[in-house]
Amino acid sequence: MDEQAQLMNLRTVYTRAEIWPDGSASTVFVPDLPIPDGAGGTNRVDALLYPTQNGGYETRLFLATQVPAKHGLNWQTANVCGRTWKAVSWRGVPASLPWLEMLAEHVRAFR
Repeated sequence: MDEQAQLMNLRTVYTRAEIWPDGSASTVFVPDLPIPDGAGGTNRVDALLYPTQNGGYETRLFLATQVPAKHGLNWQTANVCGRTWKAVSWRGVPASLPWLEMLAEHVRAFR
């Protein structure tokens, strides 16, 4: 599936998602992504899905701010698309997944 088809599929759930370039790579900005807080609540935070290899990870999910989580997570800071983002060390989300499924797998780190 090409990027535009992936974006249209993602927009069935996240209507304001958009593609942001990062050098030669494309990332996906998802405003107000609901992230579980580990205690039954939800945080809404801007997110950036990196659907290709980045920093030794097959795919990544960056958040505008660090959020509370049920488990102690290893947080890192990165500059992507000219902004500072937070990300947890979460592996095993393949680039072959559709973006909507990929995003759901990354959010699973916070449950």
